[in-house]
Amino acid sequence: MNDADINAAGLRAGLIDSARAARVAERDVFEALDPGLRDAAAADGEWSPKDVQAHLTAWKARTGERLRALRVGLSEPIE
Repeated sequence: MNDADINAAGLRAGLIDSARAARVAERDVFEALDPGLRDAAAADGEWSPKDVQAHLTAWKARTGERLRALRVGLSEPIE
């Protein structure tokens, strides 16, 4: 193993740890919301807490696909 391999492994581990910590923090924030507010439908044109959470989840999935494509040498996925 060379220095580049060690740095890549450390970066990967750090990214995984950060993603896990973010997931826990998001879950804690979402669970701390009053269930009446959290589960209420949004007013026209507004976003409910569930809408925000779904949006964040979709963006994380998209970013994961982009990173995977770059890792394996594919073109970035098109929206």
